[in-house]
Amino acid sequence: TPADTRRPPGIARRGRGVVIGVLDWGLDFPRRTFRRADGRSRILALWDQRAAAPGATNRYGYGIIHDRAAIEAALATADPCRALGYDAADADPFGTGAHGTAVADIAAGSGEVGGPPGMAPDADLAFVHLASRGTSGLANLGDSIGILEGLDFLRRVARGRPLVVSLSVGRHGG
Repeated sequence: TPADTRRPPGIARRGRGVVIGVLDWGLDFPRRTFRRADGRSRILALWDQRAAAPGATNRYGYGIIHDRAAIEAALATADPCRALGYDAADADPFGTGAHGTAVADIAAGSGEVGGPPGMAPDADLAFVHLASRGTSGLANLGDSIGILEGLDFLRRVARGRPLVVSLSVGRHGG
């Protein structure tokens, strides 16, 4: 709506030079709101922790890490989700949609798809799609190892740049 304002008037800084890291479920990475004016992606990396990757060679030993080059190559195809092997439509373990897309859009969306721009529309993004395996019963608040490794991943992707992290991992436990 016209009243949906994320960036108060008069703020000159737009997040250039900052990395917004998101730990959540589901990122619709092809969306125009996550691209630069020239069409290139603002997503530096996407780590899908749930992906089966026998013999994963990343430092964490599981999941698949898609770097910017892989994301850019996928975006150059007719079906980016298929090309990358990652689709936000099947990403949410609770079947309620790709929450990570909404969070990333509020934080750093460009506003180019009709909605308002995010708080830092010029920031780069890094995303960790959290695995939800083994998080029932007493572990229903999440997988602390996956979260800590996700934070380490985001720190490494940022490479010393300022990093702001959104952790949408809360649940009603018990």
